[in-house]
Amino acid sequence: MSRLIAVAADGVRLHVADHGPRDGPPVVLVHGWSLSGAAWGGTPDTLAAAGHRVVALDLRGHGHSDKPAGGYDAGRLAADVTAVLDALDLDDVALVGWSIGGLVAARAALDAPERIGRLVLVAASGAAAARTAGYPFGPPADAVLPHLLAAEGDGPLRPAARRDALANCFAAPPPAALLDRLLDISLRTPTHAAAACLRTLLLTDLSAELPLLRVPVTHIAGATDPSVSLKGVRWAAGVTGSQVVTLDCAHYPMHELPDAFAAALLSACGPTTPAALPDRTPTTLNQGTPA
Repeated sequence: MSRLIAVAADGVRLHVADHGPRDGPPVVLVHGWSLSGAAWGGTPDTLAAAGHRVVALDLRGHGHSDKPAGGYDAGRLAADVTAVLDALDLDDVALVGWSIGGLVAARAALDAPERIGRLVLVAASGAAAARTAGYPFGPPADAVLPHLLAAEGDGPLRPAARRDALANCFAAPPPAALLDRLLDISLRTPTHAAAACLRTLLLTDLSAELPLLRVPVTHIAGATDPSVSLKGVRWAAGVTGSQVVTLDCAHYPMHELPDAFAAALLSACGPTTPAALPDRTPTTLNQGTPA
């Protein structure tokens, strides 16, 4: 089921797609930069078929969620995720974050550890995405952020820049139909939200807080991911005592190696009872005045 929920203190409505048995162990999926819950491919159905209740949300500014002028820092995005858990009455959640979603998921697990049973970071260290004093991996933000922001504009070149940004994070050229689909999803995210999230991704450093994580953590990383330092992922795993599953792919394991990714994710999310007929209807939740 798909619905819009007004969950944020500022009245922002977030779109969620709710799959699988309502009494299944809950998994919440937090997507990557400029995308939405629709970008997970067959992942929600695979998890639902295994017996999980799967909630794929659209972060504010993305997909079918509201697109306010502000509120794109990691703390606010994480609070939005926790608000979705409140709205759906979910606890002991397997929280899965991909790319910037991994940073948001890590922030949520730090801020509301009592709600999270497991944390799965896909193509993300959970610490930072750019080199800092506390995280000595990847390029420094000032070396890449100005170029990324310059490419992210409302002009006629924006679709081509977004297409290149998506395509360049695959290990091999993706099928045209898949790239078209991801681009269509990406272009739903306006420039102000995409640019703000780039700043959040590249300027947020949670490295000093990683030792405070109190939930089991699994990293699923691509061996050839051009946007995430595998050394950085392994370093973060060492800090948290977590497992790293390395797949022979780049930034999109759910599309590049769907079977291997599904197996790794099912293992990370924990055991459950198979469900014969998962509910795949999409949904939107509302708890306040729309922005």
